[in-house]
Amino acid sequence: MPEIPWLFEVSRVDDDDDDVPTSPRVKLPPPLEDRGLTKVVGGALDFRAPANFIFLPKWMFVALALKPKDVVRVRLKEDTPAGSMVKLRPHTR
Repeated sequence: MPEIPWLFEVSRVDDDDDDVPTSPRVKLPPPLEDRGLTKVVGGALDFRAPANFIFLPKWMFVALALKPKDVVRVRLKEDTPAGSMVKLRPHTR
């Protein structure tokens, strides 16, 4: 079993997959849109969602161009290396 905190890979389920496909990508303004992005990695805050549901933060919805009730694939991520640097930038002055 991997060490805590657990990280999960959340990915879109597109038409070429065997599973139920996710709806078409949401149209986003150019600075937010990244058509090549198909998966993100994040941790869980809690595990109290109803069966077969997960609640994602807004940044994941935007990053994957999802809509509520879209189908995603969730996998436990065991090979994510520890970070060695972070660069922070303020939102406003």
